[in-house]
Amino acid sequence: MQYMILILRNYIVIQLFVVSDAMYTCVFLMLYIGRDGWMPFQEQTRRIIEKYTGYPDIPTGRPCGVLAWMYGHGKHTISLRRSDGTSVLVDTPFFDARTSAVPRPYYAVIETDAAKIWVPTLAKGAQDLIATRGDERLVFELGQPRDLARHLHGLGRACDAPGTDAAPGTDADEVNAMHCRLIGALLADGYTVRVEKLFEAAVRETREEHGFDFDRSRAHVLAFAPCVEQSLSKRRLATPIEHYLYVTQVTTFDTTIPARSTIVEEKNPCCYGNVYQEFGTYLTLSDMWQKFRAAEERAAMDRQLADISRTELVVTRSRLALLGRVEARILHAGGRQPAPLSFHGQPAREIAVPVRNQ
Repeated sequence: MQYMILILRNYIVIQLFVVSDAMYTCVFLMLYIGRDGWMPFQEQTRRIIEKYTGYPDIPTGRPCGVLAWMYGHGKHTISLRRSDGTSVLVDTPFFDARTSAVPRPYYAVIETDAAKIWVPTLAKGAQDLIATRGDERLVFELGQPRDLARHLHGLGRACDAPGTDAAPGTDADEVNAMHCRLIGALLADGYTVRVEKLFEAAVRETREEHGFDFDRSRAHVLAFAPCVEQSLSKRRLATPIEHYLYVTQVTTFDTTIPARSTIVEEKNPCCYGNVYQEFGTYLTLSDMWQKFRAAEERAAMDRQLADISRTELVVTRSRLALLGRVEARILHAGGRQPAPLSFHGQPAREIAVPVRNQ
């Protein structure tokens, strides 16, 4: 049977050289698709998915974000106007050139109660998959088996998926296969497909989670350096993973309205279905450690809360330690220009990410 199929395929290929009719091409592709569904685009699919930082070992992706900061002597309240014309009061850092007091780095970070306890953390996320066809633009979040299965069904491709995302840790090969099937299905349907660029994802995730928009704040950027640091994550507590940060010093945050969001947890199986809050703020590293210790003390007094928040506290401690390493380099540079930071083992100057249009 296999030999018959091979002979048939070769015959059709020969006919394609003789008759260049589009119908024959379509028949060839249909026969060659096979059981995997994306075989005609296997090489193209591989080139696309290899741009994803989570491939192949961390299908949920490695976190990336813009770590924006400025030197400040404290915070004051200002009024900013939203796009709809309404005003909002924002507590933002300020720098006082008249004082001799030593300023401190203030960071654009977020506070969240995802595990029923408020903790500070970095604005971050992973790359999305983007498909375009004419004026149509589709965006897919990678790494979530349930969502991937739903998207495949929407494209008319049958798919069996686990009942809960990454519960407890869907096999990476299985999720990677779903990624490839989704990309192949989109290519077969005539879409142009790409994985979001790392810096593009970092800017988007930071804008969505905190409110700081690198693109709209380019005029305020003083210094910029991409770096990679290790930290634990909620779904990988055993081994730290790379966090890709774009460390960005700015002169002011007075044009940024921090975001406020209500979120239903759909990724972390430990807190699946939990509704929580997340809002952008500006804190020093000392402020963050104080909030973290207050959260630890609160959890220590409530056994049920301690069980729920244990993972959150472990990860938060690891991320604050990460931020401490970054701040040590900031202070070493004296705020004029970040100390040389590495990114994928390359000097930062070799990473071609423009700060502003010249």
